[in-house]
Amino acid sequence: LKHTSSPLPPLTWLGLCKRCPALVLGLTMGNILGFGGAVEDPLLFHSLNSNSGGLDPSASRSPWLELPAADQAWAHAVSSRAELKEAFEDRAVTAIEADILMGSLAGAIGACGVGRAALTPIMAHPPSRVSDLSFGDFLEACISDGRRHLKLDFKELAALQACSPLLAAQAPRLASNGQAVMLNADIVPGPGRRHRLCAVPAEEFFKVVLAHCPGIPLSLGWTVCTAACGSGYREADCQGMLAVYESYENRLDVPAGGVVFAVSLRLAARCFRRLAALLRATPRSQLLLWTGCGERSVPNGMVQRLRSEIRAEGLCERVGFDCKVASWKLQAVSNEATMCIGGVLNWLDLV
Repeated sequence: LKHTSSPLPPLTWLGLCKRCPALVLGLTMGNILGFGGAVEDPLLFHSLNSNSGGLDPSASRSPWLELPAADQAWAHAVSSRAELKEAFEDRAVTAIEADILMGSLAGAIGACGVGRAALTPIMAHPPSRVSDLSFGDFLEACISDGRRHLKLDFKELAALQACSPLLAAQAPRLASNGQAVMLNADIVPGPGRRHRLCAVPAEEFFKVVLAHCPGIPLSLGWTVCTAACGSGYREADCQGMLAVYESYENRLDVPAGGVVFAVSLRLAARCFRRLAALLRATPRSQLLLWTGCGERSVPNGMVQRLRSEIRAEGLCERVGFDCKVASWKLQAVSNEATMCIGGVLNWLDLV
């Protein structure tokens, strides 16, 4: 499926890409009740001019293009040669998102199975550990195509460590094409997962980025259970993310390329004001509201309420959507009931 990361006012399910104004598939808005508001947030008073990174005016230039605009038409979860070919053939697609982990290439698995095969960075989404597309081939194909920005979602630290040097070597070609690259990982524990370790811990993530790709645009998220009970992203979640990102920026010797904070749309609907404060506290930042692979589609009413809040906060140009929306009201009600059951089960697993 190809989704949209689009600014506001409402655009479309696939997105109304500036490059393709003829593409119009509307999001129809329904009336499903949303969630409650947020409390006073100290992040609202964080200086817009903080987080300068401590750069000297004579600092060297980053080889990476800065964060692209929020209004991208996405090819989402591109994990095979067929899916990549489909993305290339769709002129509406302006950005490709793909998951990366260590696994085996199809046809390269020995008689003893994946565990005995040589592990290599592949394009795959957990729990899969087999793909017909390696990271190296994916990257070369995208550079040869030369027309789409890339978001690389690393599901484990070993994959990031293996791919970063390969990516850094291609920075000049990517920049020459006008292709921005975003490194994505869930680096901070969040709603429903606050007591669990991240597969890609923040300090280890930034260590790799500083060593191989300093200044590259980042897409940073929290590990979450999208069905989690409670108030969504807490003030402490936002402050924790702000602290680790500022620490990274302060260690850069090139300008930062910008950052996207990737958040669950369902959870953000309960606490958008806190996330708006995080955006205001972080220069060159955007927010991406997503639904995950396998997650139930969200109600139109929930999307509508969020769009209204975003307009009220004056953040239309800094917020995008990459989500699945329920096409009819009964489906939305059924989905939310299922998610509530999942939230209860998650809570029972935590207590």
